[in-house]
Amino acid sequence: MKNVLKKYKWEFVAVAVLMLLVYASLAISFDFKNYDVSMPIAYQGGDDFGTAYKHAKVVSDSQSTWIYETERLGAPYGAEYYDFMPDSLMNADVLFLKFFGLFSEDPVAIVNMTIIFLFFLIALISYFVMRQLGIRQDFAVIGTLLFDFMYYHFMRLVSHFCLSSYEFVPLSILICVWLWKDDKLFEFGKGFFKYKKNYLVLLFFFMIANNGIGYYTFFTCMFLAITGISKAMKHRSWKAVFQMIRMVVSNVLFMVIALIPCIIYQIQNGANLTERSLADSELYALKIVQLLIPYKDYGIQKLQEYNQEYYQIFIKTESMTSYLGIMAGIGFLALIIGLMRRREIARRREPLALFVELNVFAVLFATMGGFGGIFANFVTSLVRGTNRISIFIAFMSLSTLGILMTRWMKKQNKYSKIWKPICEVLFCALAIFSLYDQVPASVTGAAAQLQEEKNSDSRFIEKIEASVPEKSMIFQLPYHPYPEGGPVNQMQDYHLFIGFMYSEQLRWSYGGSKGREGDLWYQQTAGMPVKQMIDELKKKGFAGIYVDKRAYDEESFASLDAALKAELDCEPINSANGNLYFYEF
Repeated sequence: MKNVLKKYKWEFVAVAVLMLLVYASLAISFDFKNYDVSMPIAYQGGDDFGTAYKHAKVVSDSQSTWIYETERLGAPYGAEYYDFMPDSLMNADVLFLKFFGLFSEDPVAIVNMTIIFLFFLIALISYFVMRQLGIRQDFAVIGTLLFDFMYYHFMRLVSHFCLSSYEFVPLSILICVWLWKDDKLFEFGKGFFKYKKNYLVLLFFFMIANNGIGYYTFFTCMFLAITGISKAMKHRSWKAVFQMIRMVVSNVLFMVIALIPCIIYQIQNGANLTERSLADSELYALKIVQLLIPYKDYGIQKLQEYNQEYYQIFIKTESMTSYLGIMAGIGFLALIIGLMRRREIARRREPLALFVELNVFAVLFATMGGFGGIFANFVTSLVRGTNRISIFIAFMSLSTLGILMTRWMKKQNKYSKIWKPICEVLFCALAIFSLYDQVPASVTGAAAQLQEEKNSDSRFIEKIEASVPEKSMIFQLPYHPYPEGGPVNQMQDYHLFIGFMYSEQLRWSYGGSKGREGDLWYQQTAGMPVKQMIDELKKKGFAGIYVDKRAYDEESFASLDAALKAELDCEPINSANGNLYFYEF
């Protein structure tokens, strides 16, 4: 033990410093003095409700089966979630939600605790990979911190929780580097299980396949294919291609294993997959300008005018979250310049040579009008948000800067004693500015207001739960398909999950997979005249009707409200914010 501590003393010091910096950065960006984990970072009723909060509640609920089944949604039939297959490819992050669900029943608190934990996990894994790439400890700490606090991370924090959990992305890059450098890796034969690195690769593939709803697995396989083909061409040998194929197959195999419950269900019940539109691959494509142009204008009029004019022409989509920041942007440009020196770089079998090639292929595939659009439209439309490759570009770009700085610091000349300390100070100063540049002005700025909204919703559901028998079924209006039904007036796509999020025993009609038996009954019943609908619901054993007023215009809601009051001869319970109403039978 003493020998280990002595040997890795400076690594432990570097990791300790890194953890302190992560905590300090979180304390500033999340304003820890005025924030607690029960306060929502996002509360829009979109994907924050549909994936993060819903998954947190499902896996922490004793009446649910992992993320696949729950009796508390899709009443009276229950809900089965085997149709939307990408959800099965985020098991690692759902496991974290499950763990933090041991400490709280509040889905908002569970998600927030998981998000904060993931900042530390991303930092640890990123540091490990950067050190494996030969980057000096101080530069690895800086690069890791910047990668951890990417604009991409904050803009997807809760609303795209399945993508902001990018802790295994550095491992994807490391596996490509190992394939690039190591001829013994994944060589099948008697020595396969004697080569310990193969076990690590298999473990990494297992983690990657259960993270990133398929996107991060797909990009990993793509980068492996590029690496293997490039290595084979340079060495004029098929050996690297066979290495690559074995690795890609292994990665895909782990993904298929994760999908087995969905595959079996759809074989037994028929396929019911979510379709994507032709335009999505262009709408959500990568744009180089969004990688490099800051979203903050810093009082610079030209930059302010540019951003205003650009987004008057182009719709704001998630692709704007791909901004790299100052430091990663410099690294990205360095990789582009590296194309001009590729022969010189290629002589050395080092990560930098590989990153130059992976970077250009990433851009060619993901950019608007690129190969990704062809793939989405002629192979599968499920790979549509190609801008999501930007987090891989970010890690390679920051690693490139770390490699270049490490190499430069090793060189000695008569000016070294003067210039190297100066350059280190300037590098750190630029990193601090880049961190400020990447992190939004206030991550939790609206948390207090959102907390009021959350309190209104939770107290309303508590009133319903107190007024009806345990395990009662509640019918929800309007009918809304799940998943991806889209917003209706002021009601966002997944606002109807509010009842499930804040109740402990009640069962809710919303949330069954669209196109299945329960969903068809829900749609048919919601479309009946009020008297006929109430008679049908009473036959099924429902205890009342929950209405989200935001889905209706004033005239339509007034008509529905009057009809329900007249038929049930009761006054509804309503939420403090006036959005939600409950009519008890």
